[in-house]
Amino acid sequence: MSIIISAYTSAGVPRLQVLARSSHEDKKILVVPRLQVLARSSHEDKKILVERLRALGEIVGVTGDGTNDGPALKTADVGFSMDIAGTEVANEASDIILMDDNFASIVKAIMWGRCVNDAVRKFLQFQVPTNVTAIVITLVTAITSTPESSVLSTALLDRKPDKKTAPLFSVQMYKQILFQSTYQIIVTTHIHSLRLNIGRGGDDIGLGCADKA
Repeated sequence: MSIIISAYTSAGVPRLQVLARSSHEDKKILVVPRLQVLARSSHEDKKILVERLRALGEIVGVTGDGTNDGPALKTADVGFSMDIAGTEVANEASDIILMDDNFASIVKAIMWGRCVNDAVRKFLQFQVPTNVTAIVITLVTAITSTPESSVLSTALLDRKPDKKTAPLFSVQMYKQILFQSTYQIIVTTHIHSLRLNIGRGGDDIGLGCADKA
């Protein structure tokens, strides 16, 4: 038994061919990329067609509503079945059921699928570098702080014990607090003055442009 196929030639002219089911696999693989219409075909022919397309690296989507479409729907990457006119076998074999039996819904499904895929990729593209940066900062902190903490822990036993009447804030602590406070006040005041000067410069530029306009 044979099946009738409609394929396009290199010049774009449709041509009818009769391909026997017993034909060699190499011949079937050559015909599949140029296949446009498949007539007088059984459910096994549809399944073979899907398998050949997937073997060529194609992503195959199949739409069907009958019982004989079940094998092809199951074999395809994505199977679409009709909810209203479709059979129970087709609905169980498919991945997506078209509730309105409208082929335009397939285009919407592809659009939303690509939207979700792009959203996941963008999320991963943002999230992975953030986590990697946090890991690097943690490693730097662990590497730099561990030797210092070990030195401090060993230095505790090298010094003499404090007196009972020793104050909580020593003279050295007062000096460090005074130095750090003075340094921070100077730096923050300098940054604030720079910001004010930059802001004034921006206002002057804006006024000059307004005058020219």
